[in-house]
Amino acid sequence: GWWARARAWLIGIPAPEPVARRHAPSVLVLCGLGAMALVAGELVRWQSGALQQDLAVSCMRLIGAVVLAAAFVVIRRGRFKEGVALFVTGAVLLSAVGVALTGFAANARNLTELTMPLALAALLVGRRALWTSMAAYAAGFTVGGLRDAGHLWGTGPHEPPSLPFGGVGTAIIGFTVVAIVLDRVGLSLREGFELAFARQREL
Repeated sequence: GWWARARAWLIGIPAPEPVARRHAPSVLVLCGLGAMALVAGELVRWQSGALQQDLAVSCMRLIGAVVLAAAFVVIRRGRFKEGVALFVTGAVLLSAVGVALTGFAANARNLTELTMPLALAALLVGRRALWTSMAAYAAGFTVGGLRDAGHLWGTGPHEPPSLPFGGVGTAIIGFTVVAIVLDRVGLSLREGFELAFARQREL
């Protein structure tokens, strides 16, 4: 049926590395769902009239959707490392710049979602990507906090942007993303333990 064909298309990625073949479907799901959620959210905000009030936020989210869609295409063409690097780099930079521009207080309720690129960087890219991403977040948080305090041409704390899917819907989407990432982390840990035990038995 269509589900079997969709699954075969999703896992049939022309990637020579076993790690890429194992993790690419989940990353594709993250990219696809993330891009669709961002675009759908902005459509909802546009219909409710909130788009003009948070134009900068909307631009950042739409750019994020383009980055996710581009990462999806790159990974689907078999360039897994490049696609994941684009995904992580785009997500971290856009999030850090967004916090710096709109302030830390306005983004405090979204901190859980911002940890997802860190986990992917550590799991699929490397330690340098992890700590570079952390440094970018720290810089964005610091600038956002200073702007909330009236420094760096800031005008004080901004109101949090409207949630297009409501509080409950946004929480469900955020936790689903975290669950997918944790599932990948758990899989990698289990495989690492199994490999270590197998080598130990051979000794």
